[in-house]
Amino acid sequence: MKERPQDLQLLCDVINANWENPLKGVPDLIADSLSNILDLVNSSELDKALWNQMSALSWKTKAKYPLMLVLLPRMGVFHVLETEKDFAANLVESLSSSHLTSAGTAVYRLIVRTPQIFQLWKAHVMPHLIHALCLDPRALVRSNCKLHWLNPTLAALPIGNVQF
Repeated sequence: MKERPQDLQLLCDVINANWENPLKGVPDLIADSLSNILDLVNSSELDKALWNQMSALSWKTKAKYPLMLVLLPRMGVFHVLETEKDFAANLVESLSSSHLTSAGTAVYRLIVRTPQIFQLWKAHVMPHLIHALCLDPRALVRSNCKLHWLNPTLAALPIGNVQF
C-alpha cells in the first residue's frame, strides 16, 4: 500500500461515500472494510488523520458515528475521554435526534464495555448521563437516554459495588 497511496485514497473515498448508505448491511461492510484497511496499513498517523477528519464532522452527521466506532478503539477510549473534554457532552447530542440515537448508542456501548473504564466514565461521562436522564429540557433526550443508554450502563459498569 505504501507504493500506491492513490489506491488507499480511492478506498477511503469509497468508504466515506457510503457511510449513510440505506441498503441493509452496507454500513457494517464499510466499517469492516475500513477496519481491515487500517489493520493492513497499521499507521498511527493515518489513524490520527482520520480521527481529525471525523472530528471536523458535525455531531448531527450520522456518518460521524460509524467512523468513530472504527477509530475509537484504535485511538484509545481512555485517551479520547481524557483529552477531548466535550466528547461525552457531544455524544449526548446524538440522543436529541431519532436518526442519530442508534449510532450514538453504539458508540456509548463501546465506551461502557471498555475494560477498567469505570473511574474515567464516572469522571467524564456520568455527569452528562445524569443530566440527560433527569435535567435535559428536551423530552426526547430524556426518553432516549432512558431507553438506550441506561441498560447498557447498568449491564456493563460495576455500579452496584461502588459508591458515587
